[in-house]
Amino acid sequence: MKRTVIAPFIALGFAVFSQYIGAQPEVTCPVTLGSDRVFAEPWPQVSTWYGSESLATILPEDGIWSTTKPGARITGKVSWWSIGSEPGQESDLTVKVDSLHGGPHGVIVDRPTNALGSSLGAPIMLTGIHFPDAGCWQITANLMGQELTFVVETIKFQ
Repeated sequence: MKRTVIAPFIALGFAVFSQYIGAQPEVTCPVTLGSDRVFAEPWPQVSTWYGSESLATILPEDGIWSTTKPGARITGKVSWWSIGSEPGQESDLTVKVDSLHGGPHGVIVDRPTNALGSSLGAPIMLTGIHFPDAGCWQITANLMGQELTFVVETIKFQ
C-alpha cells in the first residue's frame, strides 16, 4: 500500500526535477567566426579572416581550438597581419587573454616573433597561446593603438 502512495510522489518529483533541468539555458561560448572577406594580395587568400588591414588574424572555421592528441596541452599559434608591418614591429604587439568561463586563468602567451616567407604572403607576427584547460577565452591584441578582440573555445581531444 505504501508503494502506491509513494510512487506518484516520486513520479511527480522526477517530473518537476526534469522540468527544472530542461529550463536551464545551455551555456555556450560565443565564439567569433571569420568573415568571407578576403584581403588583397599579398595576404593569403582564405575565407576566415577577422579584423581589418590595420590588424587581422585568421580564425578557425568553427571558432574551436583543440588538443592534437590525448594528454597534450591546448596550444594555439596565432598569426597577426598588419599592412605595412616590417620585421621588428612584433615587439609592439601585445596579446591579452581573459577567461570567460570562470575557470582558472593560467594562460601563457609567448613573446611575439616574426616570420617572413613567400607562402605567408607578407611579413607576419606570431604568438603561441597555451591554455591550461578547456574553456571559453577572449583574446585581445593591440598593435600601435589598433585593437582586435575575438573569442575562442578550447576543448580537449576526444
